[in-house]
Amino acid sequence: MRSYNRIPIFVCMMVMLFACATMNVNLTPKQGAAWMNNIYSAQYDEYLTWFDKTIVNDKPIYTLKANVPEKQIEILKVKKQIFSELEPLLKEYSAYAATGKKTPLIDQVSQKAITLVQRLIDMEGGTE
Repeated sequence: MRSYNRIPIFVCMMVMLFACATMNVNLTPKQGAAWMNNIYSAQYDEYLTWFDKTIVNDKPIYTLKANVPEKQIEILKVKKQIFSELEPLLKEYSAYAATGKKTPLIDQVSQKAITLVQRLIDMEGGTE
């Protein structure tokens, strides 16, 4: 990735890191859901920059770009695992934020989601 392409990612990550610090402040469920979903989205977009996309039968197929360093491949594997764990948690927390209906496990969902989001932030820009 060219260095000028990293500037928007860097600015976005700095904003997210600032937002992370505010997570200790009492955010409303809607604000917390927005915060987590925004970080997820930005990190996923950054993750996809390491892949080429082709459309086959109207479905996207992603293949790893050539010459990706081995260390980056390992980081991408960790991120993929985090994304797969985090997605259902964010859906559940976002549903709670939208409806206000608190399930018995929503506090654990929230804590797990925050922990996974924090791991993504710690891997800022793909480097751990």
